[in-house]
Amino acid sequence: MKILIVRNKEQREATEAAFTLCAYLDTLGYEHCMVDSSDLFGVDARKDFAQSLTGPVHLTVVLGGDGTIIRTAAAIRSASPIVGINFGHLGFLANASDEGVIDLVTRALAGELHPSRRSCLDVIATFEDSEDELQLFAVNEASVTRGASGSILRYGFSISDVPMADLNGDGLIVATATGSTAYAMAAGGPLVTPEFSGMVVQPLAPHTLVSRAILADANDVVEITFNRPEDRSAATLFVDGDAAQLEGPLASVRVQRSADSITLLYAHADHFLHYTSEKFFRL
Repeated sequence: MKILIVRNKEQREATEAAFTLCAYLDTLGYEHCMVDSSDLFGVDARKDFAQSLTGPVHLTVVLGGDGTIIRTAAAIRSASPIVGINFGHLGFLANASDEGVIDLVTRALAGELHPSRRSCLDVIATFEDSEDELQLFAVNEASVTRGASGSILRYGFSISDVPMADLNGDGLIVATATGSTAYAMAAGGPLVTPEFSGMVVQPLAPHTLVSRAILADANDVVEITFNRPEDRSAATLFVDGDAAQLEGPLASVRVQRSADSITLLYAHADHFLHYTSEKFFRL
């Protein structure tokens, strides 16, 4: 059995827990490897890491906050279940560290933790005057936003080839249920139960009184297009908070549910509702 450990080395407690866990796994005779979360910054770094993994991984342990979990999940995808243990700030996706690292990993190995399977996104960008496509993977969201010029972005979006709206604003977010508690929520979107397999389509600061978030079906395809040449040049694509390296002005961005998903493991079956109540309603 092979166990992958990802630590945020900027957090002293996470580093200490990582070495304690390695010593524990040695006593059990489990194969394990440890990487730093800094090795997973950026889309290209995650692709390189995924390609470097040799042999199956049976369990991934993430020692850090939500950002570390998202980067790890985007790198390994469905390769193994992930037990996240919070040594960061919000910790919405992670188990609390006071549950005990050794206890949580022991329970994970015994199959005693509660699995939460999360849908993810495939993001396909096309470019003006080019047949090339850029294909990316998102755990939280894909967002198309106005660029460094700060000018308002004029864009249209459709869902499964049905034109929905032409808007002026800062852009558009397409989020998973996991991402509904992140950027999409901050932009006014709804909180969605983690097992929801569709998408949250949330305009960013639209210059209108009638725009609302839309919950798209799991089989839908959301496509974003641009009304003016200057918008294609100005538009920026972010995937899970990382800026995509674009090959030229954007022609369109398509977002759909990915065939790959991730599985997060929790000590308590009501983790999402508990954290929603604690972090967002008990101010």
